[in-house]
Amino acid sequence: MYKIAFVSYGDEDVGSFRLRVKAIIQGLEEKGYTVTLNTNLEEADIIVFQKSNLQLLFPLFVKFRRQKNKVIVFDLDDYLDDAYRFFVTYADIVITPSPFLQAHYLSLNKNVFLVDNVLEIDNLNVPLVDYDLVRQKKVWYGNRANLFALHQIGIEDVVTITLKGDIEWQRETIDTNLRQFDLLLLPQSSDYNGLAKSNCRMLKALYLGLPVLAQNIPAYAKLSKKLGYPQYMLVNDGENWQNKCEDLKTGKLNFCFDFDTARRIILKNYGLEKIISDWLCAVCSDIKNVKKQSVGKRWKMELSLFTNRFFKWMFYVKKLENGIVKMRVCGILFKLYRN
Repeated sequence: MYKIAFVSYGDEDVGSFRLRVKAIIQGLEEKGYTVTLNTNLEEADIIVFQKSNLQLLFPLFVKFRRQKNKVIVFDLDDYLDDAYRFFVTYADIVITPSPFLQAHYLSLNKNVFLVDNVLEIDNLNVPLVDYDLVRQKKVWYGNRANLFALHQIGIEDVVTITLKGDIEWQRETIDTNLRQFDLLLLPQSSDYNGLAKSNCRMLKALYLGLPVLAQNIPAYAKLSKKLGYPQYMLVNDGENWQNKCEDLKTGKLNFCFDFDTARRIILKNYGLEKIISDWLCAVCSDIKNVKKQSVGKRWKMELSLFTNRFFKWMFYVKKLENGIVKMRVCGILFKLYRN
């Protein structure tokens, strides 16, 4: 079995760390693999860099990309940022839970694979939510940085569960808190980062038995199709969220969904065993061919780094707070003083 090392600077309060690192390490160890986190990188056969602190990741990525006996994996998660293009381009394998990101980055790296997030539920036998869409207590939860998407749809009677929200988000209480509501709203921004989101919040809510009104983005659409979730519960660009909520309240939209069947499908497709199987298939199934391709990736990375250093040597401008402008032209440094 391969020795696998993860590199990540996330923590327990960050969903991507729990789902993309901690859970995967647990599943791999249960299958007998030797797995470490931020240690024993030299001994590892496969090093998985999980999207986290860019400045800390970069030197380690370059160092181990230069070594011939390593397979380099980059876990892109569900966030689109051009700062990570370097990692996507020069990794041997890229994994992501986002269908949008897979399609977006295939032009940079042909080895971009979908590996979904594992279901994160504390008690798999928890009773289904006793929801009432006439009462319709609405809730939103997630990272506070994404809260602006809720504000954009203009619905005010929504309880927020987040850092410094109406209810403070805590990993130990989120399942219990969500079960007190009747409808989860999941709007997303219409930019690339909105389209790139994964299905983890929708997945959790549907397993709990909580109806979800969600933006029609690739990840939510794919999950809805797999579970047979009503298409009218996906909101398209230009549709009015308030009207949808009112139609559910009055019965104009007659919500009907078999949550028991959905649970069985979710456990089959998003349980830890299935996700580990998909992860191993993406990362380990074609190691010999990946290692052959890595030679070209190493040389291309070196050329990219050299070109970048050369152009910085040729021409470089930096504005300092004290009004000084530092400029380098053909290696000669100039300082310009501005009044």
